[in-house]
Amino acid sequence: MRADPGNPVSGRPAAIELGERLVLRAAALRHRLGALCHLPRAVPRLSDARSRAFGLEQVERNTPSLLNVRFNRRFGWDGARDKLWAQSIRPLLEPREMRRRPAHVADVVRKN
Repeated sequence: MRADPGNPVSGRPAAIELGERLVLRAAALRHRLGALCHLPRAVPRLSDARSRAFGLEQVERNTPSLLNVRFNRRFGWDGARDKLWAQSIRPLLEPREMRRRPAHVADVVRKN
C-alpha cells in the first residue's frame, strides 16, 4: 500500500495498530466501538447493512463501507474530507455517533 503523503504517520505500524484498536476494541475509547457499525466479517461491505446508522442515536444515513476506502478521493457522505485520517476523527467526536471529547481522544492516542 502506498503511504498517504498528507499523513505523517501513514503506514507506520503503531498508527495502523491504533486504527485497528479504535475500530475493534471498545476499551480504547470506553464507548461504542467502530466494529459494531463496520462489521469486520460483513464481507464485502464492512458495514452493518442497516438503512440508517445507529451510534448513540440514529442518524440520517447508513454506515458507509470501509471496503477499499483508501482508494477514495473524498471521504464522508458529504465529501467534506479529503484525507482518510481526517474523516476517521469525525465519528469519534460526532454527538450522535460516539460523542467523545477531543481531549479524551487525544489522551487515548497519546497513551496508546
